[in-house]
Amino acid sequence: MVVILTVLDLKRKGGRLYVHDVESRKFRGFIQTNGLVDLDFIGLRFTWCNNRQRGIRVWKRIDRLFVTASGIQSHPTQLVCYLSKITSDHYSILFVTDTPISHRSPFRFEKVWLFYPRSWNIVREVWCMPVHGDTRYRVIRRLELMRRRFLRWNREEVGDKFRRFETIKTSIAELQE
Repeated sequence: MVVILTVLDLKRKGGRLYVHDVESRKFRGFIQTNGLVDLDFIGLRFTWCNNRQRGIRVWKRIDRLFVTASGIQSHPTQLVCYLSKITSDHYSILFVTDTPISHRSPFRFEKVWLFYPRSWNIVREVWCMPVHGDTRYRVIRRLELMRRRFLRWNREEVGDKFRRFETIKTSIAELQE
């Protein structure tokens, strides 16, 4: 069984201090009594924002996905991801079951790229592109576009340095024999 709930939560940034009232204790008791498990997630840390300015802005993680133990057993490979908010002040929850999680290695900017003038142009091009949305979305989107462009550029123009390194090592070993 999968349950999506909006809950009062201690996971917050900004706002007044959290008070443990009777209702929140009852709710935590309900979760414990029914053996519900709050699933781990990837993506955004907070799922709601009051959209106010600076000092009075409050961020909370109030949307969560709970499952029973049988739900975990019936879907051992599951993924919970918080997506961007579009029309609501809450972020959408994506729950995917029985899908292997890719173990893509993290993007790393290679220092050697700085010696290629094209790398600087890629940065300029991406940061000058028009991207619509709030500030955080625009930054994240541009970073993602830059990551994609650098990976493609490295593959097509610079070449896979690790593969070349292995080829050179093999050639040296053959020559030494």
